[in-house]
Amino acid sequence: MIFKVHRDSLPKSGAAYFPYYTIAYALQIKDAETLNRMQEEALHNDGLKVSLGNTAYNEKFGSHTIVTEYKVEALEKELLSEEDNESTGTHDLHFQVKVNENGLRIGDEDTITLKDTLSSLSFDYTSIVVEPQLEGDILNRTGNSIIFTLHNATPYTITYTARLIGIHDVHWANKAELFGYTAGVSGVSSSETGGSGTYGNYSMNVKKYEEGNMNKGLPATFELYEARTKDASGQDIAEPDWIKVGEFTTDAATGLYQIRNITRPGTTEAQSLRPYSFHDAEGREQFGASYGWRYRIREIIEPPGYQKTTVVYEFGISDIPSYVAPYNYLNDDTVTIINQPIGLPVSVEVAGTKVLLGKTLEDMEFIFTLRPEESAKAAWGENYPGTDEGLIALNDINGRFSFKLNFTYRHYLDALDKGFVDENQRALFYYVVSEKKPDEAVDNIWNGVRYDDSQFLVVVRLYIEGGQLQTEVTSYPYDGTRILTRA
Repeated sequence: MIFKVHRDSLPKSGAAYFPYYTIAYALQIKDAETLNRMQEEALHNDGLKVSLGNTAYNEKFGSHTIVTEYKVEALEKELLSEEDNESTGTHDLHFQVKVNENGLRIGDEDTITLKDTLSSLSFDYTSIVVEPQLEGDILNRTGNSIIFTLHNATPYTITYTARLIGIHDVHWANKAELFGYTAGVSGVSSSETGGSGTYGNYSMNVKKYEEGNMNKGLPATFELYEARTKDASGQDIAEPDWIKVGEFTTDAATGLYQIRNITRPGTTEAQSLRPYSFHDAEGREQFGASYGWRYRIREIIEPPGYQKTTVVYEFGISDIPSYVAPYNYLNDDTVTIINQPIGLPVSVEVAGTKVLLGKTLEDMEFIFTLRPEESAKAAWGENYPGTDEGLIALNDINGRFSFKLNFTYRHYLDALDKGFVDENQRALFYYVVSEKKPDEAVDNIWNGVRYDDSQFLVVVRLYIEGGQLQTEVTSYPYDGTRILTRA
């Protein structure tokens, strides 16, 4: 736009002109198509935004540019409520996060990643609710953040409770980040129940899950031990007497178990857990006659298909937590424990070399096959591990060829269940490798080449060592009549 202003029409300050004049106008997106283009560009930019520039120019005064931003509103966070929780002695804050409320496709991937971070607050992991709950959604804890991996183009509402870390005038913050876009809330809160050391119904939650995904709860069995490590004045007890006070198994679906009541040796009455410390009005850690107690949990039965967790987890219960060793948790807090899967899928290479006499070997001249040994496949049934129908390979210029077989922990378990094991309980799988003759071959001869009709039996052993699947491959000549269905 070009503005032309007649000097005679300008207002004056007395007989003189004003040093500056303002021209006011408004700009709007010209049509729906342009708006859609802006939105699509913003959805692929960091921060979900595009910059809009507006430059004014005058020959005498030069130019000036104003930059504004168009943002796609795809993230909203709010504090729903907060209150003192008399049953746990904590100050609880309840939050809601709305993610991609309009169901837009953000970026080019099929998933989006939301990072939710707390400051001076502690997640109550048992309270997290994601709506809708969809197959493939992942929650993963890292430090004081939770990473949500969610379906793209899908609106979500996430709610959870966080607990105040501290007692008086605690400055807290809660921030969510999505594709560079940030939404957050903050405030100052005080706990009227904390600091007194009088609440007496102590408990602790254990959350057991697959590494990288809190949604994948796991069943594991633990032993629980108790010992007093501080006396009433807060001095260390030299040799704490760690006594076993129970066993428990986490839920197979959620991975959760709440340790609320235990039966100590010599008693028949179930009792609450005991606290480690409390803090006075000035925030100083205090002990007393009923304080100084700590707990250890040790995994004794790992979830099927997962490595056993060898770390012994120790914790105390206090009104101000410390999430570094020695760990102190809020009452009814959550100890999170991960398990790594046994044997991420492993691959086996079955390799061979073709030797051709009397002429030069050409690249991809010969075809080789690998198939399950017939009697082993018949005894196994459908879906023989590695390959059910067989594989083919061609030689390279140096005569080398190879096949790739993939195995999982499920294959290992199935082999044990069917009895396909050796004397060391290693799973056994049998295959036959041979050279494929052309259909036109007569007496194994075609195009001046006598084809090799020998066969080799390949035995793959699958076993667990160091918490991981391991493999061993052997081979020897096969006459086609041996029955090797079980060792």
